[in-house]
Amino acid sequence: MFKFEINVLILILLISMFASCTFERRNPLDPLSTVSQSAPYDVMISGASEFMNYGETAALSVSATDLEGDAITFTWSCGGGTFSNTQGASTVFTSGSVFGDYNIICRAKDEVGLYTDVAEFVHIGMTAYGILTVDEIWKGTHNITGDIIVPQGRTLTIADSALLTISASDGSNLGSSTAKIEMIVYGALHIQGSETSPVAIEGVSATSDCWMGIYINGTFSVSALALENAVCGINSASLPAGKYEFARCETAIQLGSVPSNISDSSFTECGTGIYASGSSLFIRDTLFDNCVKGIVNINGTADLGTSLDHGNNSFICSEYSFVNISSANIDALGNWWNSLNSTVIDSAIYDDDEGGNGWVDYSDFLSSQP
Repeated sequence: MFKFEINVLILILLISMFASCTFERRNPLDPLSTVSQSAPYDVMISGASEFMNYGETAALSVSATDLEGDAITFTWSCGGGTFSNTQGASTVFTSGSVFGDYNIICRAKDEVGLYTDVAEFVHIGMTAYGILTVDEIWKGTHNITGDIIVPQGRTLTIADSALLTISASDGSNLGSSTAKIEMIVYGALHIQGSETSPVAIEGVSATSDCWMGIYINGTFSVSALALENAVCGINSASLPAGKYEFARCETAIQLGSVPSNISDSSFTECGTGIYASGSSLFIRDTLFDNCVKGIVNINGTADLGTSLDHGNNSFICSEYSFVNISSANIDALGNWWNSLNSTVIDSAIYDDDEGGNGWVDYSDFLSSQP
């Protein structure tokens, strides 16, 4: 009995020893092997851009893991552009000249031919006219040849330092004007830029009516924008905070009833800088230079500066610096009115002296331009 128990124990030990052994073979697909082969996994592309302009480049790289430790080869393909090399873990992709949506594909293949494909979406080109069918990012220089419509559910982002040139004729006729180009936003428009590199949008001719302007019926954000040559630069219920430079527009901004804060901005050679209907304006550190009318306030309110918080705005206008067609009294203290003569300043302000309107308090005016 004791001898039998010893034999059983020895048998158990032998089974444990053999079970713990690993039989490695160079070719895991060998029929005698108990190890099954698997394709490369965790295949990841880095450096890809979701939106690319024509002829733009992107430095791409790829990584992958193979369970069996096989060497991995990589092959690149895309119908929308070319590669500096189609084999290898890194390459440079150059987008083509055909507008559309594409996939950059990289195939990771192991030594026995098993592979995994990974794809990165890329939208190539920028809509020159018509209705956006996908979200787009506009970069660099881009010529607009017809009306642009951003529909609900779509987002147009105009990147830092982009330059948009607007043609003098309308190639799509999607807006209210058949002759001049409009940008109409029902979805979302995000204008990026910086103080030193604002987004620039300008007509091809330096006149105040080269194109119609931007009409906002959706959402809108601005970091820094320089806009020129429009009939109405921006027509919106309100103006989001940002730095603005308007030049040679018939009306730079037309605002509705939502409050707007405007600061550190400029209006140059415009027929009217700001036309506000039923709005509540707060304006600081802003220049109205060589405009016919600086601000027209219709049935709204405005704060252009108080005794404790001077406006530091500059009004250099040929007809009226401020037109108040409302019953509201307007505080406009601490501004430059292009004169030190109170009679001259008063004549450049349309208020209760000219009709049944509220008065504009321009006292404590600055002695020089800020």
